[in-house]
Amino acid sequence: MKAQHLLWTVALVSLCACGGSNGSSSSGGASGIPNLTADRIFLGGPILTVNPPGEAQALAVKDGRILAVGTREAVLATQSTSTEIVDLQGKTLMPGFVEPHLHVASVASSLSQVDLLSEAPNQQLSTVLTRLTQALPASGWLQASGFDPSRTSPLFASLTVTNLDSVSSTVPIFVLNASEHIAYVNSAAFIAAGVTNTTANPAGGEYVHDSNGNLTGQINEPPSFTAFEAKFPKRTPAQILEGMRQSLFIFSRAGVTTAGDLNTGLAYGLENEISMLTTLSQESPTPVRVFSYLSFLAMKPGQPLPVQPRQGNDMLRFLGVKFTLDGSTQGFTGALNQPYLTNTTSTGTLDYPNTEILFQDALPFAQDGWQLSFHTNGDRALDQALEVHARLRAKPIDIRDRRFRIEHLTVTSETQLDRLKELDLTPSMTPGHIFYWGQVFFQSILGPERASRVDACASLKSRGIRFSLNSDATTTTVEPLRYIQNVVTRIPQLTPPAVLGPDQRISVDDAIRAVTLDAAYQLFMDDKIGSLEVGKLADLVVLSDNPRTVDPSTIRSIRVERTYLGGVRKL
Repeated sequence: MKAQHLLWTVALVSLCACGGSNGSSSSGGASGIPNLTADRIFLGGPILTVNPPGEAQALAVKDGRILAVGTREAVLATQSTSTEIVDLQGKTLMPGFVEPHLHVASVASSLSQVDLLSEAPNQQLSTVLTRLTQALPASGWLQASGFDPSRTSPLFASLTVTNLDSVSSTVPIFVLNASEHIAYVNSAAFIAAGVTNTTANPAGGEYVHDSNGNLTGQINEPPSFTAFEAKFPKRTPAQILEGMRQSLFIFSRAGVTTAGDLNTGLAYGLENEISMLTTLSQESPTPVRVFSYLSFLAMKPGQPLPVQPRQGNDMLRFLGVKFTLDGSTQGFTGALNQPYLTNTTSTGTLDYPNTEILFQDALPFAQDGWQLSFHTNGDRALDQALEVHARLRAKPIDIRDRRFRIEHLTVTSETQLDRLKELDLTPSMTPGHIFYWGQVFFQSILGPERASRVDACASLKSRGIRFSLNSDATTTTVEPLRYIQNVVTRIPQLTPPAVLGPDQRISVDDAIRAVTLDAAYQLFMDDKIGSLEVGKLADLVVLSDNPRTVDPSTIRSIRVERTYLGGVRKL
């Protein structure tokens, strides 16, 4: 490391802007430093600093913040008789992972559902579902998640009302697609929800019909789920809260210390979820900071919001409002400019067929100071988001450093990325699109050209666009180490070793930055977390191996050993 990075101490924080998002610091050494002593010192293994990329020998923590980072000798100068020395024994210390896009309530709900991907291969679903219905009480529903037609054998096998009725004609069945944008139900569920062939589609949702006008059993987008969810067996508020609590510990076991909750309110209502997140943020065992983006779909017209922009603290803050513009690419509902490869009559669906309505919906939140987050999987949806953002910038609204976000950014063109840079937008991508669906994107859904550009990290990097990586849980599991591996190797799960778009690979250091500092940037926390710099919060993760030095194809196998939040061990 350069000399000016050998030791930084909190004594300098009051004199200079240390620990900021640009990594600027004043030089300093052990001599002449006021008598500041560490509560805890980590040494004995590589310490990944992130900003600048590299490794230190030791790190000191005091009062939940980083006191010093640098050489072993310099950091040990902060030791006193009461300092705890943590010997890493060759393990790696780095900033806690920042997961900028997941769904806390959805993960909580999934804990009480059958995970069909782990339960059995998709081609055996009828047998699995039949067995599960036999164990239900008379008034119960069979709720399952994880069904993915793009990973079935034969490919694109579907669940219809007919084959679900063959499982049970009396037990209502609700199966959620892995994308969470599609679900499948049987006749008993339609009856319970009061949905018939003539029921109008809800705003933003669709009850799919065949050419004869009969319900197929498929329902698209969350607004279409509401009538069914209203009839599910009720969970008590205490049960829901406990599920959300368990979810945060699941994230912590993956090394996550900060998470963005996208679509707060969509599952249980805005006031309920805000109340539960607030309760969890005040519990001392809580291992994860949460930054909330309210679901526009959960809002009631004319009703004031329960919270204001930026309300909260470093354990829970309400940052933004999320708009969903299209669906799932692997579910053929992502809105594309050109048709899907094997479904040549479809270009997916825009949730806002009228862009003017989207603009008018977004404008008041931009005026009020909210950060805006737009879900766009397809390039047609991205075009719509770019148009709306350009119109917002033309309004007399100060949106400088508002860090408006694009979620997923799955199918793109180079021209669109130029526009993304021009509008100062920051994307968060889901590398599970490479890992889980890369092969089927390439062969059947998008074709080679578009599939090779999925999650175009190198193109974003070349433009200086800051981006992050996410799970979109429960769409994929929370595994930041897997995201790193996915964008470094770009090798899909189901193919023989083959690279999907080799020119879009990035370095391990760039991928680490996308799950730490640049993800923190999107949450307005890059001055406090995301890199190991003096004055920042001591949010840390201990790993069994160093992701910078292992074979990149094995990064996912690295174990998370411990996490610390504000210097306090949580795992």
